[in-house]
Order: sequence, then C-alpha cells, then structure tokens
Amino acid sequence: MRSKRVSELVLATLLSVLLLPAVVLADNSEVAVTVRGDVACVGPDGDYTTIEEGLDAVSEGGMVNVAAGTYPGEMWDKPIHGGRLLKSPPGEERVEFQENGISITATKKGVGTPVIGTALLVDGTEELPTKEDAAHFDLYLSTTAGVESLTAAITLPKSVLAGLSRDSLVVYWHNGSEWKECSDYTFGNPTNCLTIRVDSYTSPPLLGLNGTPFGVGGNLGALSSQIGRLIPVAVMMCVIVTAFMSLWRRVDIVAVAFLLIVTVIFVIAMTQVLRYVD
Repeated sequence: MRSKRVSELVLATLLSVLLLPAVVLADNSEVAVTVRGDVACVGPDGDYTTIEEGLDAVSEGGMVNVAAGTYPGEMWDKPIHGGRLLKSPPGEERVEFQENGISITATKKGVGTPVIGTALLVDGTEELPTKEDAAHFDLYLSTTAGVESLTAAITLPKSVLAGLSRDSLVVYWHNGSEWKECSDYTFGNPTNCLTIRVDSYTSPPLLGLNGTPFGVGGNLGALSSQIGRLIPVAVMMCVIVTAFMSLWRRVDIVAVAFLLIVTVIFVIAMTQVLRYVD
C-alpha cells in the first residue's frame, strides 16, 4: 500500500514540475506594425542593395525594411540582424522593429521630418564595460531640425537577462571611441522592458544619433539570490501537490519529506535556466 502511495506522489510531483516552467516563463507578445506609405526592401533578396537606394524609392511616410547583413559606408556599416527606417511626416511618429525576440519602438516628437530608424546589431561587435552583454541595437536620426526628442521603448526576451542582477543593469551608447552610460533611461516592471529618452541635452544628444550603437549589460547575480526568486513559487507548488494528495488519503511524513526533497532539487536545477530578472 505504501509503495502505491509513493508512486502516486511521484506522479503528482512530476506533474507540478512540468507546470512550474509555464508559470515562471512567458512568451513575448508580437509587435504589430502599421504601414501608411510605400515600402522598400533592402538586402540580397530585396528590391535594392543599398539603404540609400531604398530611402530614395519611398516618399514621406514610407518605410524601408533592411535585411540582415553589413552595409559599408551607410548608417549601419556594422553587422546587423535587420532594421527598419521611416521617412517620418511632421508630428509624433514611430518606427517599430522586432527580431530574435527583441522589439524596439522609436518615437519622434516635433514638427521635423527626419528619417528615423532602428536596427538590431550582432552581439559581440563591441564589448560592453559590464561582464555580461544582454543586447546591442542602434538608433538613427537623419537630422535634428524640428525634432524635440526621440524615445526608444525596448522589450528584451527574458532569456537574455537570465541570472543578471537588476541593480547591475546599465544602458550604454558608443561615441565612436568608447562606451558611455546613457543619462536618461529606465527599466520597467518587468525588468525586460526599458525606455531610453534622447533630446538635445541628454547623453547621447540628438546630434549623436547618426547610427549610434546602444547596449544593455549587467553582471550575474549571486546563486542564492537566483534560488530565492523561485522559492515562493516552489513552496506554493509543494502546498498544492500536498493538498491534492490529501484528497486521496492522509499523507504521511515520509511522503511529505519526499516531496520537499524533490522540490529543493528542482529549485536548484531551475537556477541554471532562469529566464527572468525581478
């Protein structure tokens, strides 16, 4: 009888283990892109081979999709996973781009009509001052005339921030010779959402957005801190399974001890695949 009871307990525990990742991890929502003007595609399989040709082909309000690659002599002359540019009309306008689970929305305010754009850079092109690099991207503004500010909202996959300490996260920009910390940025809740604001007085200033690399980096948190993030969830699952077992018959001390041991082992294992930062 006890053997059967333990077998039932093992089955219930395994079910809770399979359900826990679904509670902890969440998929990133897709970004919907509204196109009001004409569209040009740049890249090996696109309509044009250079970004300049693509911009010349669209009118105000038009959009240029840039495929992964390197474009020497243009604003994105370093390897990119892809990018998007908008010939913005007057007023508040935005361009959105998503690749590899990273979404970037750049919003321009002002009566000016610059080309605004964003791209996802290939990681490792420029190492950040922090020990761990989470993401590299680029913001572009063709002219500052009539532009009040440019705000970038970035959503990162939780996996790229795996195990990084929240207090260590920093947003940098590259001035051509070295990385500098941005002066106006905030991490939201959850931490994988961040906002960067650029105007004439920030670092970088609007004048610096001529194809400017940005990077998000941080340092690994302590193992004990990572375990601490999962303990409340693990305890909750332990209580649920114990209550579930009690519906069948009284749970003895051996069964409870077995459940606690399995839960502790699972919490330690989950720290190796932790996909979020509090």
